[in-house]
Amino acid sequence: MAKQPVDLLGAVASAKEPLAPGTQPAHFTVPGMAKQPVNFLGAVASAEGLLFPDEPTARFTAPDVDRFLVWASEVKASDITVQHNEQIFLEIAGRFHRVTRRALSKSEVFDFMAHIFQSESIKGRLSGPDDADFSYDLRPDRDRRYRFRVNCVAGISEGISGAQITLRTIPSKPPLLSEMALEQTIIANIAPRQGLILIAGATGSGKTTLLASIIRHLAEDPEGHRKIITFESPIEYVFDEINHPTTSIFQTEIDRNLPSFLRASRNALRRKPTIIMLGEARDAETMTEVLVAAMTGHLVYTTVHTNGFAETIRRIVALSPPGEAHARTTDIVMALRMVVCQTLVMARDGRRIALREFVIMTPEIVEKLLRTQDLDRLSLICKDIVEEHGQTFLADARIKFSEGKIDRSVLRTFEYASQANALDASALAHVAPSIAKHSEDQSQEAPDTAAQPPVNLDPRLSSLPG
Repeated sequence: MAKQPVDLLGAVASAKEPLAPGTQPAHFTVPGMAKQPVNFLGAVASAEGLLFPDEPTARFTAPDVDRFLVWASEVKASDITVQHNEQIFLEIAGRFHRVTRRALSKSEVFDFMAHIFQSESIKGRLSGPDDADFSYDLRPDRDRRYRFRVNCVAGISEGISGAQITLRTIPSKPPLLSEMALEQTIIANIAPRQGLILIAGATGSGKTTLLASIIRHLAEDPEGHRKIITFESPIEYVFDEINHPTTSIFQTEIDRNLPSFLRASRNALRRKPTIIMLGEARDAETMTEVLVAAMTGHLVYTTVHTNGFAETIRRIVALSPPGEAHARTTDIVMALRMVVCQTLVMARDGRRIALREFVIMTPEIVEKLLRTQDLDRLSLICKDIVEEHGQTFLADARIKFSEGKIDRSVLRTFEYASQANALDASALAHVAPSIAKHSEDQSQEAPDTAAQPPVNLDPRLSSLPG
C-alpha cells in the first residue's frame, strides 16, 4: 500500500475521503530521516498509521524515552501504555494506536520504568506484591514542561511475567475555576472559614481537576493570606507557574515523601496551615484525622469514591467501628460545609461534560441530620435533602439537555437511575420499621445502652464545642 497523507491525529486519510481542495499535508524534516509526509505533530504518514518518528532501532534509552513522551504529549495522547512483548499504545480521543514498529522487551520496559521513577529501586519494588503510583515531570528546555501521572505494576502477558506502565498526561497548570462551568451556588460556598468540603465521584470523574482548580482560585486571591498544604498520590497538578502573591503552597506526595494519607493528615496539624487538601480519605483512621482538622479551625478539602450525596454520607458512616456510627454521623454533620458529587458524560459536541449533584450544609440541614436517630433511614433522609435543598444529577441533566449540551439518551440514563433509586428508597422505607422493631426486641434482651451519650471516635473530638 502506498504512503498516504495523515489527518491531524494520525489516521490514514482514505482514498474515498480526499483532502479538501487547496489543502496540502504538512511536512517537516525529522533529523536522521528522509523527508516524509507528516502531520503537524510529527506523526509519520505511512500504511502503518500513526508512528513515533524517532523510534530507536535497538532499544529505548533514557533520551529516547523523554523524546517519546514529548511527542506523545504533542499528538494529544491522553494515556500511554507500555508493556513487555508489546508495541507502545497511545490513546487519543478514545481511540488506541500502536505507535512503535517493534515490541519492547522485558528489560527495556523495566529500564523505561527506572528512568521515569528516577531510581533503579522500582525494579525491586515490583518483584513483590506491590505497585507504584507517582508523577513524572519532564522539562526538555526552559520554555516547555510535560507532566505525567504514572502507575507501574507487575503481571503476565502472553504467559510471560513482566510489567506494564500506564502514563496519563497532565496539564502543567490547573484550569481556571471560571473554565469549570461550576454552578454559582457552589462558587459562593467554595471557601468557608473552616470545615470540610467533600468532592465525590468515581475514578476518572474529574475530582482531582476540580479540586486543583479550587486550590488555584484560592491561591491567586491577592487578599487570600493563606498557607495551603496538599497531600496527593501522586502529585498531578502543580502550582509553581501561577501567581499566588499572598499565599504559600507546599505539595507533598504520598509514597514518595510520606508513607500514607493517615501520616499526612497527622503531619498537617503540626504545620499550622490555613487550608489542607488531602487527595483521598480512603479509610476510617484517615477520615477521623480529616474530621479533627476540620473541627479545629482548618478548611479541609478531600475526595471520596462515591456517587451521590446519600451514598457519600452512608459510606463515611460505614467506615466507623461497630457501635460508633452515631458518633461518626454527628462529627460528619458538624464538620461538613458542602458535598459536591461529579460525573462526566458525553456531550453533543463529542467532548465530555460534567454533571453535578451537590448539597450546601445549611443550619436547617444540619439540624435535620442531627435529629436522625435511626441510621437505617439515613439514606432516605439524605435523598430527601438533596431533592429539596440541593441539586440532583437528574436535575442537572435536565438543565444540560434543555441547553442542548447533551442528547436525550444521556438524560434517559439519569431518569432510569432516579427511578431505580426511588424504588430502592421505597423498599427501604418498607423494611426500615421491621429493622427498628427487630432492634427494639433485641434491646429488651441486652443491657440498656441507648441512654448513654454517644462515644466519639477520637478523644480529641469530644472536647470540641457543639
